[in-house]
Amino acid sequence: MEEERRVEVRLPYEGELDKVTSLPPRSVLDRHLPVLLAEMGARHLPLCAVMIDIDHFKRFNDSWGHSVGDMVLGHVAGLIRKSVFSRGEAYRYGGEEITVLLFNTGSSEGLAMAWRLVSTVSGSPLLLDPGDPAVARAVPGGGSEPLSLGVTISAGVCSTGRDVKGAELIVMADHALLKAKTSGRNRAEEYTPELGLLVRRQIIDVRYPGNIDLKENSSIIVKAWFPLRKMDITSIEARDLIIEDSGTREMVTLPAQGGAILGEIPGRVVSVERRQDRTFTFLELEIKSDVVEVMIRDAEEHQKRIDRLLAGEPASPEDGRDGPDVAGADPS
Repeated sequence: MEEERRVEVRLPYEGELDKVTSLPPRSVLDRHLPVLLAEMGARHLPLCAVMIDIDHFKRFNDSWGHSVGDMVLGHVAGLIRKSVFSRGEAYRYGGEEITVLLFNTGSSEGLAMAWRLVSTVSGSPLLLDPGDPAVARAVPGGGSEPLSLGVTISAGVCSTGRDVKGAELIVMADHALLKAKTSGRNRAEEYTPELGLLVRRQIIDVRYPGNIDLKENSSIIVKAWFPLRKMDITSIEARDLIIEDSGTREMVTLPAQGGAILGEIPGRVVSVERRQDRTFTFLELEIKSDVVEVMIRDAEEHQKRIDRLLAGEPASPEDGRDGPDVAGADPS
């Protein structure tokens, strides 16, 4: 077992890497984290987590296309992994989020490292080759000179210690990341016990299949929704929502598998983005943690319904709690 642990945490990690970022994937982070927590704890040394999010990442996908969005992810990931090479490892946490684990690093030192990462990324624009077909599609007639694409990140920092134990490390670093994002982005923030008392909210990504008039800081209630990925409530599609500020309601009915979840999600709009073809509206929605817990339970029941449908089983009486056939997550 001890030998297996030493192999698992041998860094830099040289196993299979995420194809877009060339970072160890989330599954590797899930294996490394408990081992590193135990080893650092046994030596009475701190382990620091830095949660990183690429600012306004959807704008790159919407304006330049997903191929360029992947280039942005790879560019940022390369800068981060190179910067922490001798201190720890960087992992792709999911979507545009990256997690860095730093050995024997307290919060103040971790915060200094996070600020260096913020500075490095903001000072290293991505240079796009106009001859690349993906770039040419986004910018027809863009000339022959490289195109400079500025990118920034936000970061949240937390280290193990008296106030943070074990698995709380990632959660509290994510709280600090939320503070960085709501404080203007392109910055780093450190977790503090006071922040733990104040931050009981989470930002989720919401996609609506239509063009709606929404402004930042608007209050809305999502009334029908479903996860875009199996059992992942951090990214959902809304099919029915109320804009409380104006009292208007937006609703679409489209056939899909599994039906929509009829569970109200009240929240505050943090940012709004629209596709160029105006077929989708994307927004970041800040919601309370107790709402997240309810969403998780609802998503579990929704997935059970999809599994029964795929297995050809008769509908359960509980299925009536879901909405009409207007939505469905990818069952894969």
